[in-house]
Amino acid sequence: MSNALVLAARIAAGPAQDEKSLPGASFTNAEGKTVKLSGYRGKKTVVLLFMRGFTGEFACHYCGVQTKEYKRRYEELKAAGAEVLVILPGATDVKGYLEKVGTADQEKPDPKFQVPYAVLLDKDYSASKTFDTGLWTKADSMTELDDLEVGGPLSK
Repeated sequence: MSNALVLAARIAAGPAQDEKSLPGASFTNAEGKTVKLSGYRGKKTVVLLFMRGFTGEFACHYCGVQTKEYKRRYEELKAAGAEVLVILPGATDVKGYLEKVGTADQEKPDPKFQVPYAVLLDKDYSASKTFDTGLWTKADSMTELDDLEVGGPLSK
């Protein structure tokens, strides 16, 4: 199973009763501002990537690989009408995550690594719970994260 859970959600404009089916997830961006998933309603197809580990000291290797791959293919996704949102459950530092991902390549370290899409914080795991990712259940340490299987109805 992938170390990042990929959820694709079509947030299409529709009748008012559809508002109830839209998950009420909100996140924090690198500047500390709130970003609401509902803000994408009717505008884009949203690809949510819930990364499984960033402690401030350590970033999950596979999450970094996926972050770089989505950067490489971002223009394709954008041209198809999609927006990518990387979610860091339990983390508190977007810039630190990007720096760790950028410096993970020992041959070409890039401490100023950036991506063209939003990397957002789910500090209290509330969005992870909303999407039933299972990422909040045992996430007390990176050791436990290494053994964590991402679960929930959307990952099957």
